Amino acid sequence: MTTTAAAAGSPSLGSLLPTGIAGASLGLSIAQPFLAAAAEKRMVEANNRNVQASYRNQIIQLALRQQQEQNKAAQEIDAIARQSLAAKSTAGVSAMEGGVSGNSVNALMDNYKRRELEFVQRTNRQTMATMYQLEMEKEGAWAGAQSRMMSKPSSAATFMNAIGGAANVLSNENFSSALGINWASGVKPAGTN
Repeated sequence: MTTTAAAAGSPSLGSLLPTGIAGASLGLSIAQPFLAAAAEKRMVEANNRNVQASYRNQIIQLALRQQQEQNKAAQEIDAIARQSLAAKSTAGVSAMEGGVSGNSVNALMDNYKRRELEFVQRTNRQTMATMYQLEMEKEGAWAGAQSRMMSKPSSAATFMNAIGGAANVLSNENFSSALGINWASGVKPAGTN
């Protein structure tokens, strides 16, 4: 009689199995948003590292272009200065050999100097415009990097998603009945303790 009473009062393995499955599924359902948030965080961090590396490479390339433009301008100015000096020297020697002097020779020398200064000024303006353009490209690279970097997932949002997921799981009819909960009436189904 005690074995019969004990058997009648204790739940059978068949009645505990759905509850155990529901509990395990509930645990997985609650853990899933946290696992997804952790995966999203790793993805965001990897994306941000890639964006930062790309940004650094762009800045290095733009700085190299700036240096190349400045070197090119310096070489052009140096070349025109040498050409101007050579032209002035040739004109001066020719004028001396021809016995010419005075205002015409001075005007010729001033003309060489004026052309050299015009070339230097034009080269400097072009170089400055190129430097400005490259600085704007640097700022564009920074803005592009900022827009490509994703924000980090919020811990509060992750927690709320997990709570919402758990509530959805608990409100699911199959889980509720397996756990012996009747959400609609707030009363456990008949035959459960």
